[in-house]
Amino acid sequence: MNQVDSKHLLKVNQSTLINPKAIQEFNRKERIVYFDANREIKVTVSYRKIKSLVDFLEKENH
Repeated sequence: MNQVDSKHLLKVNQSTLINPKAIQEFNRKERIVYFDANREIKVTVSYRKIKSLVDFLEKENH
């Protein structure tokens, strides 16, 4: 995964890359990203990666 370098993907924990544009919901308190309305597809975000994810989401919303 260290070889993947893309502006469209974000590393949220040691073994997971996500497409942040596909996020439906982010629960910061529980550190969980949901990708569907039923909350069945989810990924846990590491403590170290929360800031980069929040920064990306804020940049996309403005």
